[in-house]
Amino acid sequence: MNQKVEEFLTKAKAEETKQAEKEKRRILISAGLFEKETVYGDSYSAECPYYDNEKKKYYGTKKNPVDVTEEEYAEILKYTTAKKDKEDEEEIKATPVNDGAEKTLNTIATITLVCGIIASIICFATLCFQKVPAAGYTYITETKFDASGLGIALSVLIVSIATWAMMKVFANISITLKELNSKIKR
Repeated sequence: MNQKVEEFLTKAKAEETKQAEKEKRRILISAGLFEKETVYGDSYSAECPYYDNEKKKYYGTKKNPVDVTEEEYAEILKYTTAKKDKEDEEEIKATPVNDGAEKTLNTIATITLVCGIIASIICFATLCFQKVPAAGYTYITETKFDASGLGIALSVLIVSIATWAMMKVFANISITLKELNSKIKR
């Protein structure tokens, strides 16, 4: 057998074994077949989110699946809903967390943007081109361009776009934090 083919097959088999062990671990833990272990760390992390004042270290709990034979694992697979849970988890990942506050903020952001665009158009039409009396006449008017009106119109537009963008960013940050929080709690 060619050496490159042999290396590829060895890597592929090792990766497949690794994925199978990872899936077995996930299924056993989701079925409640695990033991909790307290782990300590020197700094705050997702694994060690709590602080022990006596030991002066961060700590957390780790779930270790119980050891089972292949026959026991095959029997567990018949009765577990872990495979179904994985499909549900993928479906949850596909639908973003978006509750009332974020929806409200997104709605206000959109309304702010639309109103800002309309207001800037109105400012542009009314403030940029003004009718002023012609030199020496009160009943004859001429239209003149006013640069300060253009500045006001552009300012209204830029402020509304910036406000819209900030509100969207805040809503997206909130959604992302809620998704991360729900993943950590699982």
